[in-house]
Amino acid sequence: MGPKPALIRAVLDTNVLVSVLLFGGRLEEFRLAWKAGRLRIVTCKELLDEIVHTLSYPKFRLTPKEISSLLYKELLPFSEVVDISGRTESVSRDPDDDIVIRCSLVGGCSWLVSGDDDLLEIGKYQGVEILSPREFLDRILGG
Repeated sequence: MGPKPALIRAVLDTNVLVSVLLFGGRLEEFRLAWKAGRLRIVTCKELLDEIVHTLSYPKFRLTPKEISSLLYKELLPFSEVVDISGRTESVSRDPDDDIVIRCSLVGGCSWLVSGDDDLLEIGKYQGVEILSPREFLDRILGG
């Protein structure tokens, strides 16, 4: 048996996580990777609040119990929550995107996964490579 592959630590932005949790498809590879212990999701209170807010949209028709189940059974057991308070970098054109960048930096991640053009346009920031879900699956997870 060969050496165990290194644990991949990454921040997935809200839209990517919501898509993984609700729709799967090719993105189901993310959930399989985190449940298999290959991928560790790094997040923060601010991103978790945004995820809960997004999952609460009427279009998803999720009950509070279903939202809680997604968080406490599908996401948090496979996540590391970091404290990003006190960090104030302004990097993206959209200040809300700075939260995911700060989370990546504080969490010591090499990757941030996003479908957001404002983030993808940055490409790389202080050692954090910003990839689309497809690029991450193809290049990092080897899907």
